[in-house]
Amino acid sequence: MNICDNHLEHVRTLPFSKVLTLAPAEMAQSSYIIAQHFEYLKRQAQSICQSDLREKVLAILMNPSPTFMKKLARQSMQQQKIEQLGAEGFYQRQRYGTRIIPLFPACDDFLVAPQSFDSAPGSGYFRHHAYPGGLVLHTSVNLQSALGMKAVYEQSYGFSVNADVLIAAQILHDCQKTWVLQWLDNGRIFPQASLARTGSHHVFGLAESITRCFPAEVIIAQACAHNHLGAKDAEGDIVGWIRAACILTDTDPVHEGYLSLDGWTLPKPRPLENCITHLGDHNWVVSLPASQWMNPLLEKIAQDEYGLTINDINGRPYYQLRNYLYSQITTLLFYQVYATQGEQAVRQLVRKLVVPD
Repeated sequence: MNICDNHLEHVRTLPFSKVLTLAPAEMAQSSYIIAQHFEYLKRQAQSICQSDLREKVLAILMNPSPTFMKKLARQSMQQQKIEQLGAEGFYQRQRYGTRIIPLFPACDDFLVAPQSFDSAPGSGYFRHHAYPGGLVLHTSVNLQSALGMKAVYEQSYGFSVNADVLIAAQILHDCQKTWVLQWLDNGRIFPQASLARTGSHHVFGLAESITRCFPAEVIIAQACAHNHLGAKDAEGDIVGWIRAACILTDTDPVHEGYLSLDGWTLPKPRPLENCITHLGDHNWVVSLPASQWMNPLLEKIAQDEYGLTINDINGRPYYQLRNYLYSQITTLLFYQVYATQGEQAVRQLVRKLVVPD
């Protein structure tokens, strides 16, 4: 069987002119693969044993709004937090070309996510899962990896790993990409600021979990997704993310049990769920280079097959084509076709999805 056959039976073939009109949410919600992975996330959230934790995780999946920002709605409050974060060395103003990247992106209502969990990208443009629905696929694969490692460790070493913590931490840790990675009119993604030496979404996700009163062990595991334990500098990053989130939420991290009594390490002994959460969050190691290797070929195909100009490649016509193709098949599957079957197979697959007008 061709490696794409199981996906191709569910793919819609559209004319290029129609693809140009689609909103990101329409692309994602028409994707069979994204729908399947979103259902997986909901099933796993439903499987959480602790009822309060289960309901809170499901609420995030259905509306990942940045509710922690309600207290920071006024510009004066946001500026105060920017100054506090800057004083701690967590933030400095950044630029994207000639523009300043705002730390706090626009949001009409902090109780409603700017976009749904299943339409958001998984990372910044030209990085991993940077297409509509990419967040769902990235989160799903990471969660499957974490639960797979849970099974391996339990079988190999004979101890139990808390599935509730792993499921919650993986689903939560990127949830604020729905806020900071909003789609622009030209089909690209709004750039996010760096905060405490990582993408701002990570700290914002922790702030949201704190605001929604998630258990300390879940918040700590969530924080560990972006770095490993066991090395002083690495744990220092995790501590910094927690401290930055606590600045945003006016929370005492020691009192809440997020940090040890000295305020500079995680509580000891450190649960192994923290380490497994970090190991699970490594889908990007495969998907990021695949995306970077795939993009030049897709640009070439866009010019050859659809008559796009260099200006089009740097504008909405190409971004719309790219977003639709990747949302339906994924960047990684396109690249695997390229690596195993060659350029002509990729061209055939592209034409299967989008017919030139």
